[in-house]
Amino acid sequence: MKLAKYLKPYLLFAIISPLMMMGEVLADLCLPYLMSFIVNYGIIGEDITESGLASFVMGLLFPNGYTGLHIILTFGALMLLITLVGGFFGTFCAYTAARAAQGFGHDLRRDAYARVMSLSIEQTDRFTTGSLVTRMTNDIAMIVEFIEMLLRMFVRSPMFFVGGTVFLLTLDVKFGMVLLISL
Repeated sequence: MKLAKYLKPYLLFAIISPLMMMGEVLADLCLPYLMSFIVNYGIIGEDITESGLASFVMGLLFPNGYTGLHIILTFGALMLLITLVGGFFGTFCAYTAARAAQGFGHDLRRDAYARVMSLSIEQTDRFTTGSLVTRMTNDIAMIVEFIEMLLRMFVRSPMFFVGGTVFLLTLDVKFGMVLLISL
C-alpha cells in the first residue's frame, strides 16, 4: 500500500474517528430502548419493577413515588440528553474523518505535483494538460472521499448490525432469533 504512508501522519484522527462513530451508534441504539420505557411504563402503565434499569432510575430520582407523567418526562429528557451526546460523537467523528482525509489528500496532491514538475519535457509531452489536471484534482478527490467514507461508514453499518442484534436479543430472544435466522 503505497498510499498508506500518506495516512500515517493523521493516524490519530483515523483512529479517533471510528471510535466516535461507535459512540454515535451506541447512542442511536439506546433511544428505542428508552422509548420502550416511556410506552410500556409511562403510557400503558405496566409494572415498572419488571425492568431493573427503569425502576432503579425512577427510584433514584423520585424516592417518594412517581406517576406515569414522571416516567414520560424523565425518560424523554434522558433521550434528549443521549441524542445530544450522540450528536457530539457524530460531529466529532465527521471532523476527525475529514481532518485525516483532507490531510491525506493534501500530502498526496503535493507529492503528485512535485512528481509532475520533475518530469522531463519528453515525458510531459505524452500527457495532455487535461489529463494531468484531471488526475491532480478528480482522481485524488475520489481517493479522499473514499478514505473519509471508510473512516465513517464502514464502521457505522457493522456496528448498527451487531449492536442492533444484541439489543434485540436482550429485549426479546425469540424475536431476535427469528431476525438472525432470516438474515
